[in-house]
Amino acid sequence: MLPKRPGVCDYVLIAVLLVGYLVATSYIVQWCSRREQPAPAPADALDGYLQQCGVPAPGLPRLRAFINHSRRTVRNQHIYGQTRPNDTVIVILVRSNQTDLTRLISDFQLVADIDRTLLIFSHFYVSQYANWEIEAIEYARVLQIFFPFTSQVCPDFFPGPNDLYCEYKADCGVVLRGVRDEGCAQRKLFWWWTVNFVFEVADIGLFHNTTVLFMEEDDIVTPDFLYTLMLLKDTAKRECPYCDFLSINGNDPSIYKRQDISPNTAIESAFQATDFSSGLAFNKTIYYKLKIMGDSYCFFNDCGWQRSLQHMTVSALPMLRFHILYVELPRLLKAGALAAARLRPEQLDRHMFPPALHVRRDPAPAPGDVTARGNFADVRDRYLCMLSMGMRVFYTNNNTSL
Repeated sequence: MLPKRPGVCDYVLIAVLLVGYLVATSYIVQWCSRREQPAPAPADALDGYLQQCGVPAPGLPRLRAFINHSRRTVRNQHIYGQTRPNDTVIVILVRSNQTDLTRLISDFQLVADIDRTLLIFSHFYVSQYANWEIEAIEYARVLQIFFPFTSQVCPDFFPGPNDLYCEYKADCGVVLRGVRDEGCAQRKLFWWWTVNFVFEVADIGLFHNTTVLFMEEDDIVTPDFLYTLMLLKDTAKRECPYCDFLSINGNDPSIYKRQDISPNTAIESAFQATDFSSGLAFNKTIYYKLKIMGDSYCFFNDCGWQRSLQHMTVSALPMLRFHILYVELPRLLKAGALAAARLRPEQLDRHMFPPALHVRRDPAPAPGDVTARGNFADVRDRYLCMLSMGMRVFYTNNNTSL
């Protein structure tokens, strides 16, 4: 018996179901878009939250003006286009060493595939000299962001120098001079603010698998550091899919002098943040894992960001414990350590551009927690730290905001 041919009613039913599916899909996409891009909050909401964090009312206009007028435009995008999934974002933490910054900008020109990166310079200190140096870059896309909670922006009120010490509430009136080390507290806030700003606020088209590398202005880069990072990323996909972090800076540069070291070795181990002061890379998926535990970072009474990150990752549930894959021969070198090791250029060059990386697993047990060293007990600093994770709603999409 031949099957019955579909009639007009069948075609109408199929059309109705198809239209219903398209309408439902469109609604879901619009709903998700609204969830991904929340409406910016009014200025008074930012003022209110800053006051809750302990910023006095007279200082609000100055701080708000700095936030609203810091530049955020990506330069050279008309030359190199939008960020693509396989591109690398390099975040440079810039403090105030102009000599190191000039050298780093010059070294970047010698790096293979640097034109496929977005360089984000996160400024702790506003310097016209640094602006001139960075604005002259033509070999890659460039973005500058500016940390607002510094003594330079707030020279006479919290979060700058302040005679108050608030242990339990932000509106305290306890005068304890010398108890709060604002410089140390600001350095911890600077790292966490930068991470959150890059992944949440900056309009740079980040994909969830885009690798974001964090480094510092006093790093010296090898010509193959970007090539090696991409090789490390590909190796992790095959041999360490559960690795959360990548690093191209895990050992002292004197390791280059050893004869038993292979230039194509990568080491997989449990993550220990205190071993990686720079050259740490991760993507948006890992950022969200960190953000879940952000209160562990912000309420840990230690003003060092590495030790706070170590506490945060160790205090996670066993299922959220972190792993790292790093190269045995570092590709980011500190100037002081490089000079102390007395390395000659040829000792570095013969190890560059390895064709492949072979993974060696470190059998050492997972690291333990670290002891808090203090200088981050003021509740106002902790509130500002938590504010960094929600700053997205305080920034509009116009060019006058960060």
